[in-house]
Amino acid sequence: MEHRGACSADDDSGDGAGLMTEIPWKLLQPDFPHLNPATAGVGMVFMPNDDASEAESKKIYEEVIAKEGLKFLGWRQVPVKPEVVGRFAKATQPRIWQLAVEGKPGMVGDELERELFILRKQVEKEKYKRLPADKAFDFYTCSLSTRTMVYKGMLRSVVVGQFFLDLANPAFETCFAIYHRRFSTNTTPKWPLAQPMRVLGHNGEINTLQGNLNWVASREHELKHPIWQGREEALTPLCNAANSDSANLDNMAELLVRTGSEPAEALMLLVPEAYRNHPDLMKTYPEVGARLDRNGLRPARFWRTKDDMIYVASEVGVLGDVISNAANIVAKGRLGPGQMVVADFSSGTFYENADISRAVATRLPYKQFLAASLRRLSDMGESSFLSSPTLDAATLLKLQAASGMGAEDAQMVVEAMAQTGVEPTFCMGDDIPLAVLSDKPHPLYNYFKQRFAQVTNPPIDPLREGLVMSMEMRLGGRGNLLTPGEATYRQVLLKSPILLESELRTIAADTVLGTKTFKVETLDPSRPPLPALLAVAMLIGYGAHAICPSLAYETSRQWRLSSRTQSLIKAGKVPDISVKDAQKNFKKSLEKGLLKILSKMGISLLQCYHGAQIFEAYGLGRDVVDLCFRGSVSRIGGMSLADLQREAEGYWSKAFPDKALTKLEDYGFIQSKAKGEYHSNNQTMAKLLHKAIGLGQGSAADPGSYEAYQEHFRNAPITTLRDCLEFKSDRAPIPLEQVEPAEKIMTRFCTGGMSLGAISRETHETIAIAINRIGGKSNSGEGGEDPSRWVRLSELLLLLVRLVKVTVVTVSGHDGGTGASPISSIKHAGGPMEMGLSEVHQTLVRNELRERVVVRVDGGVRSGRDVLMGAMMGADEYGFGTVAMIATGCIMARVCHTNNCPVGVASQREELRARFPGAPADLVNYFHFVAEEAAISGHQHVSRSFDIINTDRAALGRVSGAIARRHGDKGFRGSVDLTLTGSGGQSFGCFAIQGLNVKLVGEANDYVGKGMGGGDIAITPPSNSCFDREAASVVGNTCLYGATGGRLFVNGRAGERFAVRNSMAEAVVEGTGDHCCEYMTGGTVVSLGPVGRNVAAGMTGGLGYFLDEAGDFCDKVNTEIVAIQRLHVEKTGSSKGRAVLEAWDQYLPMFWQLVPPAEKNTPEVNPAFERVAEKVAPAKVAVSA
Repeated sequence: MEHRGACSADDDSGDGAGLMTEIPWKLLQPDFPHLNPATAGVGMVFMPNDDASEAESKKIYEEVIAKEGLKFLGWRQVPVKPEVVGRFAKATQPRIWQLAVEGKPGMVGDELERELFILRKQVEKEKYKRLPADKAFDFYTCSLSTRTMVYKGMLRSVVVGQFFLDLANPAFETCFAIYHRRFSTNTTPKWPLAQPMRVLGHNGEINTLQGNLNWVASREHELKHPIWQGREEALTPLCNAANSDSANLDNMAELLVRTGSEPAEALMLLVPEAYRNHPDLMKTYPEVGARLDRNGLRPARFWRTKDDMIYVASEVGVLGDVISNAANIVAKGRLGPGQMVVADFSSGTFYENADISRAVATRLPYKQFLAASLRRLSDMGESSFLSSPTLDAATLLKLQAASGMGAEDAQMVVEAMAQTGVEPTFCMGDDIPLAVLSDKPHPLYNYFKQRFAQVTNPPIDPLREGLVMSMEMRLGGRGNLLTPGEATYRQVLLKSPILLESELRTIAADTVLGTKTFKVETLDPSRPPLPALLAVAMLIGYGAHAICPSLAYETSRQWRLSSRTQSLIKAGKVPDISVKDAQKNFKKSLEKGLLKILSKMGISLLQCYHGAQIFEAYGLGRDVVDLCFRGSVSRIGGMSLADLQREAEGYWSKAFPDKALTKLEDYGFIQSKAKGEYHSNNQTMAKLLHKAIGLGQGSAADPGSYEAYQEHFRNAPITTLRDCLEFKSDRAPIPLEQVEPAEKIMTRFCTGGMSLGAISRETHETIAIAINRIGGKSNSGEGGEDPSRWVRLSELLLLLVRLVKVTVVTVSGHDGGTGASPISSIKHAGGPMEMGLSEVHQTLVRNELRERVVVRVDGGVRSGRDVLMGAMMGADEYGFGTVAMIATGCIMARVCHTNNCPVGVASQREELRARFPGAPADLVNYFHFVAEEAAISGHQHVSRSFDIINTDRAALGRVSGAIARRHGDKGFRGSVDLTLTGSGGQSFGCFAIQGLNVKLVGEANDYVGKGMGGGDIAITPPSNSCFDREAASVVGNTCLYGATGGRLFVNGRAGERFAVRNSMAEAVVEGTGDHCCEYMTGGTVVSLGPVGRNVAAGMTGGLGYFLDEAGDFCDKVNTEIVAIQRLHVEKTGSSKGRAVLEAWDQYLPMFWQLVPPAEKNTPEVNPAFERVAEKVAPAKVAVSA
């Protein structure tokens, strides 16, 4: 059975293995001489592996035993052989002890079992009070019983008998054994989580675990039974979220058995059969049994031999010679879905499923209970599909807008469902920003993503396996789980959780249920409601029993009665259905959608999904989750209650605009719309990429256009989690020759699994050829290769031999593309690849398995930056799907699901396929660009826009510091382009660094560019300014103080001491106050306007150029140090500069050059340089940008 389990990286530490047996009384007698099997119980206990915690653990047990009035008989250290344990298991190996406890006088059998159950529960409460959490978890009672004992650990199958020396002792006797080998899927392997548990050995996963824990916690106060003599509170909490799903199932089974249920009855309750034999239900016997899940997903076979031995195993062959002799077997069979077998030791009887079901069903008058108390909604009143026509079109529109319904929701979803009876399909994946990253308001349900079981539980086909699925729900109290009776079944049975309005009225009026109602009769502009989830599966998943989508019913009604629909019906474009059929279709489509959502998790019954919270929140803060969605996972934080209130108020306000509401807003969440939500895969992006790769032009790739493609994404709204991240490194850039070459990087590229049915043959083959050329991996998609490409069987076998040891873990993000899929799956299933990838990588590293696995990531990968982000999060290979199709010619028409792709990329129509523009070379060009970007990346280009106010002092200083920390003062070869609007505070642009390019639209205070060492700063008034921009003061005093580099362009005038102590910066300004260029030692200053007094005082270096239109410049110069000479000026930009260019000959005589002694030999001062420059570039002049 070893192959049924798993091991850690050391190949020796098992996920878990163990045995449950009868207590070996004979073996224990020497260590417990006063042990009486009739009046005592024995426990197997794991204790922390440090002396202090071990001593405290023993003390807790001994004190609680005394408190409960029981007698402590002593401890026995279990003999073990630790050298056979693997390295990982040994690191956390507990100290293992057995203890014996004698009951109160006269306390035996079931009564003593219950007392030991309470004892263990009290110890569990006490340990969390007196030990640290990790030590409390390690302090674990494997078993405490008068009948059974559990030997288990993080062991392999063969090691169990070697590690526990008791099992090899001849004195160890038992009449049964339950063996379990664990494959840990939902939890990390730990000693306490090995199996068997205290009552069960469970194989499988419980995907509704969170819901089960919630319902148990909510019903603990109802659990009453005379057998506990008022001590029910001592049994709580019944479950522990820190434990595995199997451990919590065992807790509930143990409770039921200790309360008096037969083990078979408890299992029938906890694991009911699929045909809903007794889904309404929720004295121990000396028996052991096995039961299969309702879907039969885990195999079980049984054999009975002539010597009255019963064997049950997960597969045949595990018992070897024991059952190899067919003549020795008197019966064998298998367990079907939901079936069980039981061996009764007291009578020596082996019971099969039919006998067990009959015995349990007749134990209590369940049929009478149901007949007296369970009512069907269909028998309680009239049900009509027609909603009440109480809303006029204007009121309906207001309700729709107030609830957050957009034009897409109404037309593409509700109306389509009313027309067809099925959920509409769409394509190209979910490429809009996560709701928390969007600058647009989103409905509350957009902050959640469906979880689904891709490996741990196979999904169910709701169409072909409908026999095991049910939409039934029950309204009413659940009663007392421990004492079944008529009160337990006072419920109303709903065939479906989707109610009609007439059914809702029937429920509201029912006196037995005692329903409380609250109805909002009018829309109040001043009282927006709390945001509802408004998504059926989420409402049920978070606890709603039933839903009446009255707004959608009315939307369906008015769609059918609208003049537009009438015209479409007459034109034969829409089927002629009644209002009743439209509403019926909508209800049916919701039910089908619910079944599909259940099937993704391998869940059969909606009652199991109810309250299970199988969602993950992305973008909700802890305060929201703790208050409203307790138990749900929200790993990135996000919106507060106040934030959600603002979004709800935003939707509510749309119902009450200043002008009459005429139509719903189109938010563009599904389709890309002007002024709608941003979509990463858009037509602009496609055009840029096509130009870059030379689509349809052979291999004419254009690196400049690929730069524009990159710039497009740099300027795009933040869409994914990785967009919130920047690269950080404490290392200097290295030569490109030391970087993995692009050709090698491309071998890590893969394409998504797109079948010949999803895309055209031309696209399929183009992608395959391109990926083969670069040495990557292509994927044939569903259905495999075209039969014309099949190879000989011998060649295929050689390929299989090479692949058999390949271990690849693929992490696919939720935003990956699809050819055709239901809208709810596209928009709401899965999660961001960044979360999954980083967790997979960290888990593998933590368990020392990373080097054994290739981790592949896909889902929205479009650029070298995405590749690098994936690599830094742990990926080895990178999958391209949607963008690969775009590189073959896709124009993002978003009609893949209609077979009408206008360029034949995703169509089977011959006339459209003839338009296919792509070639393998185009895709190769794209992959090469991505690989080169990944190789060179680190000097990137970022463009952002922000508002600024005067309290934002020393703005951009930290930006420069961040660049310097990563690249040094001169190492950054990319650019950070910022456009700021408003009023810059003191020291705006201080310490600017190379690569930082800033444009301020507005004005700034003193000390602009103080200490700047690189980059560009341009300051200009707004374009709609009415004042004379040339005469306006745009910046304050003391600009460029101590600057050592960079350039400053001021479209306006500066204050006093402009460029004081400037060392190397270049500047153009359109006028200054007094003391311009004071103490300047280097750089260049150009003024295209009047300056104040005392120009160049103390100036010892650098050059100054001044336009003297008034002819008074010489009077303002401090000539103590500098000389004066006319010259050309190099650059221009502002309106004043343009005027100078247009009348160069007129302005040339007005320029003056200031030359301090240190600059007298520079080329720019030489008159010959002036004449050469005139010939080369006679029309250049320095002005502001």
